[in-house]
Amino acid sequence: MLSGDNCAGKTKKQLIRCAVLVLLCVMCFSMTGACVVVTRQSYTFEDAVEAGVISAQENVSPDEQQPGEYSIVSPVIQELIESRSLQALLFFPVEKDLFFDHTEGEVTVFVEEGQHVSRGDLLATLCFDVDERYYIDYDAAVAHLERLEQEFSRERTRRRNEISRAREELPEQAVRLLEIELQRYNFQSSLTVFELEEEISVLRKSLGTEEITAPYDGMVFFVFEGDSISLDNSARRIMRIVDPSDFFFQISISATHSLETNYNIMGHGDIVTLIERTESDENEADLSAPRMEFESRVVTDSWAAGQRQVISFLLKPTDIDGLMDKLLEQSDDNPIHTLRNLRFSALIEYLATPKGITLPVVAIHREHTHGPNNQITGEQHYVFIDLDGNVEKRSVILGKTVGGYVHIVTGIDEDAKVVIQR
Repeated sequence: MLSGDNCAGKTKKQLIRCAVLVLLCVMCFSMTGACVVVTRQSYTFEDAVEAGVISAQENVSPDEQQPGEYSIVSPVIQELIESRSLQALLFFPVEKDLFFDHTEGEVTVFVEEGQHVSRGDLLATLCFDVDERYYIDYDAAVAHLERLEQEFSRERTRRRNEISRAREELPEQAVRLLEIELQRYNFQSSLTVFELEEEISVLRKSLGTEEITAPYDGMVFFVFEGDSISLDNSARRIMRIVDPSDFFFQISISATHSLETNYNIMGHGDIVTLIERTESDENEADLSAPRMEFESRVVTDSWAAGQRQVISFLLKPTDIDGLMDKLLEQSDDNPIHTLRNLRFSALIEYLATPKGITLPVVAIHREHTHGPNNQITGEQHYVFIDLDGNVEKRSVILGKTVGGYVHIVTGIDEDAKVVIQR
């Protein structure tokens, strides 16, 4: 146990004077602490006792002193590594939300979530009231298309016969001109038919029944629940179709996230472990009792791609077949559908500070800085340094705090002996 002899014989009045002297020194330090200058003040250990930094040892002889009232530590030169649990969402690059054009009517759905569908399959219909005039317009358009198709067919047949006769009677150049005219006629007639079919398709949607068909081969990932929609219902999405053959997991960090400056916490090619979470896991930092985990590889570099407001990382499972086997062990359902109903997180470790001087948090002391009217204007941090039996108060500038250690930006060097009260 360190002890000093400077104040051993002081009277009570001398002790009070010493305490006042220390207090004046502290106030002087506080008034000048607003400047970003490393402040140094020297004290004996007895002064530190009176300042409340170290426990008092009055009336205790050296033989009776109990060790451990204070300790001296040296700074640790290290990088501070922080960990964070981030949610990983299932992401399909090919997906489409399907809606009806009409906003009112009775809905009939012919598929369910998790079902595979093929391009053109009927997924849902909407029945609604319609004006009788739409039926008249639709029938007229269909009849017009049928007449045109018959005329186009007869005209194409006539032109082909003409070309056949021309091959026997006319020069090759004349035959070539007739063939070009037939190609032009086929193009124009096809364009006319296409425009009429588009018109009929629009009219068909107004005939009291509208249909939704699958835009591509895929899986149904959302189905509208209910039997009707109305103009006042904002949730008009009827279903979502995804292509289950290609999927990723997406981890996003927004500009308001505490990690917004750590855009490099992951990089292209990094291997990240995704851990399944149960529905009862409300605390995102608690990764207790995971039910399933697998490795995934970061396959994008969002920062290099120019993303700034939201930094997103796409991750691909390294062993797709192994993941599918794990999903089949949990359920006999389609593995992708099972995967969709699970929640995953990634525990990411990243460099929070560069390599530098760090101290235990308990070594740091704080005091307020005051303005002209004794108003609190800020806060300063300082440590006490052992200088061969004397204590020097030294202000420091702090960086990040991680795991009980704080990064010292400036104020002490790595050889300093820092006093810590126990």
